[in-house]
Amino acid sequence: MNLESYIMSDLAEVLEVESNSDMKLLNMKLKNAIAEVRRVRNYPASYKEETIEKDLSKYYSNIVSLTIWDYEHIGGEHELEHNENGISRTWSSRKDCLVGVLPFLGSFK
Repeated sequence: MNLESYIMSDLAEVLEVESNSDMKLLNMKLKNAIAEVRRVRNYPASYKEETIEKDLSKYYSNIVSLTIWDYEHIGGEHELEHNENGISRTWSSRKDCLVGVLPFLGSFK
């Protein structure tokens, strides 16, 4: 099972996603999270997909956090404040989901 499928399975179970349309949205958010971690890591062009996926697996929790953050914010994009019936929510920064994901530094032969 590849990393994306493995994470998707875990996310669907944790978030109790059952509908087809919600699964599609979740999958889209997962792909975006993986792409973002890949972008931040900035892998050398010489890296093969197998090597990248192995490295990405170290960032499982970051990818899951980004995916959940994005999924839970569907419909509230860029909302700065929300109050409803005395309930107020404050969200952590999305950047917090990327803590520990650093650009790849190494020799590029």
